[in-house]
Order: sequence, then structure tokens, then C-alpha cells
Amino acid sequence: MNAKNMLFGLLLLGFVFAGLGITDYSVSPDVLEPGESGTLTIYVGNPATTGIVELVTLRTHSITKLGLNQEFSIGDLDAGSSSFVSIPFTIAEDTPPGMYPVYIDAVGYSEDADGERELTQKAAMASLEVVIRPIISVSLSEGKVGDLQRETIKIENTGGYAKNVRLEINDPSKLLFDEEGKVAAVIYEERFGFLNKDYIYVAELIDSYEENITLDSRNAEEGSRKFYYSLTYEDKLGNEYSEESSIQLSVKKEGGDFLFTALDSVVTGKDDVLQLKVKNTGETVEDLTFTFSGDNVNLIGESEVKIGALGKNAEKIFEIPLNARLQPGSNSVAASLEWTENNQDMSTEVDIPIKVTSDSEVGIYLEAKPEPLTAGQEHTLSITVANLGSYAVEGTTVRINGEGFQLLSVQPEQYIGGLETDDFSSVQFKIKAGSEPGEKSVHVLVDYKDVSGEWMTAERTIPINILLTTQDSGLVWWIFGGVVVLVAIGIWYWKRRKK
Repeated sequence: MNAKNMLFGLLLLGFVFAGLGITDYSVSPDVLEPGESGTLTIYVGNPATTGIVELVTLRTHSITKLGLNQEFSIGDLDAGSSSFVSIPFTIAEDTPPGMYPVYIDAVGYSEDADGERELTQKAAMASLEVVIRPIISVSLSEGKVGDLQRETIKIENTGGYAKNVRLEINDPSKLLFDEEGKVAAVIYEERFGFLNKDYIYVAELIDSYEENITLDSRNAEEGSRKFYYSLTYEDKLGNEYSEESSIQLSVKKEGGDFLFTALDSVVTGKDDVLQLKVKNTGETVEDLTFTFSGDNVNLIGESEVKIGALGKNAEKIFEIPLNARLQPGSNSVAASLEWTENNQDMSTEVDIPIKVTSDSEVGIYLEAKPEPLTAGQEHTLSITVANLGSYAVEGTTVRINGEGFQLLSVQPEQYIGGLETDDFSSVQFKIKAGSEPGEKSVHVLVDYKDVSGEWMTAERTIPINILLTTQDSGLVWWIFGGVVVLVAIGIWYWKRRKK
């Protein structure tokens, strides 16, 4: 269920009684751009088992730019019957992107228990999404490729804001059937791949994004071939899109090469050790060494990486102390290779994969109101989440559970959304303290997506103390006060670190 449907459902609670109800709505298309036309359909019903609601009128109103300030006559609604109204509208060209409320009022007349004519009025709120859709294209720097081709892939957006862009190679296939009609084999028509990575991820795409990759064409046949790919992404409001396309390439086979594979990851901006595996798909070589070409990866303690001798189809695993100041995610870093082959000195440029994880970290703090927590009483727990890492996080949600209290909030999970570095936000949960006093605990789970697109979960168990009555607070206040002091110290430390 998306956010707007959840909101509409919550607003309908208490609005569908015997007599008259606004039961549902739909917008077609789901998302509109400024200047586009659409249709809002509203469903109205009489859920009563007896009685008629007469002269039912439906009114809608919102900002003028949506063109939805309208009124319609539905007529009479018999018991158990329903009706709907479809409202055409056009979004003004200068409407800013956003989610807009549309207020709905249904009015009619019915008889009460004494037979008296009375006015019945129900209200609800629909939500209309206006956004400029992204328009994304993909291109490669080289149209002619060999077995392993260094490419610069460009993802360009000429439309509205896009986020969480993910590009994957989508090899088409065809099925071969036997005489009984069963699938006998799957034949792939094209076979391309990204070397040492499965996909390309872009957290935000406003104009264009470029990344150096190695295109693996070893399984593709020579000649004119298509590079098929699929794209998934979200617009500014979080609506998801998916599409498929292709790029025409010319494949020309060449000799072997060195294949590098990252076996682990390193933390961005910190001294770390990267474990790599190299495979020689060519002839036997001696004195194989390499250095990174850019300034974003620095070796620690060495000026070059010495691999040594490597036979044909041989593999070697080695470790490199380094500091990688790279964006979290999968990176292809240019490197210069040198070696001796058949008594001749040779060199080439390759891309070496480095998987980088972010230093993402969130702080979790709790505050209770009113204080102290008292057995059998209702309180509000405020959970503050602070982003202590070097990069922004997205999709932050907070869940709580524990012992010694009952959760009164309708939703056990609260949504915060994005947090920039050094930013913080709070959510509240309504609880009722249990009848047994003593030391209890609140277990807080915070889910968020880091800049590499991976989901992370932070957990913290926070002790709380429940008092028997408010009159006993003077005797045991120091117990709860200790928790408050710990929270205060945590917030002070976070603010001091922020400076």
C-alpha cells in the first residue's frame, strides 16, 4: 500500500456509518505532470440495511491549479446501494511538483429513529500526485568492443528529478521445445556483462552520470550485436518506473587479458586492506606489477603492487593495504599494468574493481513524556535518530518493541525519510506502561538505505524504569533519572562530535 492510499484509509475511519459513506477513490493516470489531464473517480455508498439517503450531493475542493473545485448531484441512494462520480480535470502548467490533498464532502438527507428528516454529511480526503517524470537514456563511449572493453557508460536524464537509478544488463533468450512441447533448452542470443559487478547504481540523477566500467563480451559472437539493458528508477515523489532498451555494438574478438576480482570491500576514506584475485587468461608472464592511475586510491607503505610470475590460466590471491576515497558502491579504478612476456616488456591499462562500503552510522536516543513512567499510565516515547556518517541516508524508518508496556500507536513503524549527514529527526510512539513496576527495556530498530543503495539496520536496547505510582516517584526517581542522564550524555556527545 502506498502512502496516499494509507492516508485515505486512515481518514475514512469513522466516516462510513449507516446512511452515507465515501468508500474509495481512484486517479487516472496515477501520476500527472503539469499541463496533463486526468480523471478523479469517487465512490459513495449507503451501507445501511434499511432507509434511503436522499438528494446526495458530492463536492470536491483543492488548490485552484488542480481544477477540482466542483459539485455534483448524485440523487438518492437506497440501502446497500452505491454510486460513483468521475471528475475530469486538467493540471495547470505552472503547478509545482508535489502531493496535493483533494477534500471530498458528501451531503444528503435521511430519517432518524424518530422519523425526523436530518442532514447527513461525510468527509474524506484524496491525494493527487503531480511530478515531472524522468526521461533517461544510456550510451557507451565505444561502439566497437573486444573481449574485455574499457567503456565509459553515460546515464543521462533530460526530464524531472530521478533517484535510486539501477541499470542491469538484460540478456534476451529464446526457448527451444521438444516434441512434447516441453522446454528443452534456453538459448541466449547475446552475452554481455559488466566485469566484477552486477549493476550500476546512481543515488540521484539530475542531469547526467558517468562511470568507467569494463564490458565483458567474451561470450558474445563476433559481428553486429545488441547490448540489452533494463532500467529501474524513482521520481521525486518515490513512484517507481522500469523500462528496457538496447545499444547496437560491433564485437571484434581479441587476445586474452588479466581479470581482477574483488573478494571483499573497504570502508571509504579509511586505511583498510583490499583482497583481490587476478587470473591470467593469456600467456605466461613474469614480474607482473601495477599501480593505480588516479588520486582517489593510495597504496599504504608501497609505491606499486607486486604480483610476480603468473602462468597461463593461473590465478593468484593477494592483499593490498590502501586508502580509497571513493563513493560507496562498486567502483572501477584505472590501473597501469607492467610485465614481461617472452622476454619483452609490456604494459596496458585495466580497470580494477573496488567495492566500497560507507561509514554509515546512526545514533538512537529516547525520551519519555510525561516523566517518570508510571504503571498503568499512558506516555509518549520520542525516538530521535541522528545521522553520524559522512553521507546522507534515505528511507529511514523506526520500529520499537520491548517489555513492560503496550504500544497504543496504530502503526508500529514510523517513517522519517532522508537524513543528511549531521542531521536528525524524531518520531513519537504512544504507549501504556504495564501494571508491574521495575526495570524494563525498549528495543529500537532503525532501518535505512545508505548511499550505496544497501539497506542497513541499527539496533539499540534502552533500559527504562516503571514506577508503581506517581506518589512513589520521590523514592525511586533516581532510577529513572539515571536513564535521562544517559540520554542527555548521548545527545551532548553527538552534538560535540557534530562540531
